[in-house]
Amino acid sequence: MEFATGQYVRRERARRNWSQEELGKRVGLSGGMISRIETGQKPITSMTTLIRLCEELAIGFDDLLILAIDDYRMREGG
Repeated sequence: MEFATGQYVRRERARRNWSQEELGKRVGLSGGMISRIETGQKPITSMTTLIRLCEELAIGFDDLLILAIDDYRMREGG
């Protein structure tokens, strides 16, 4: 199951022609962790990670936070 947060991060990363490793370096994560976020295997649980992704991808914090909250609700079944 893919979640909206990961799809959004993947789309914005791809628009910049960055690899997962490149984005990972920019936000202080491994390329593998970026992959897990993009595929929905790992939710974004750190506010620091959320902020860094927004800064590096030049995307709205509110937009990504809303998606992350919706994903959390889907995972929890509510």
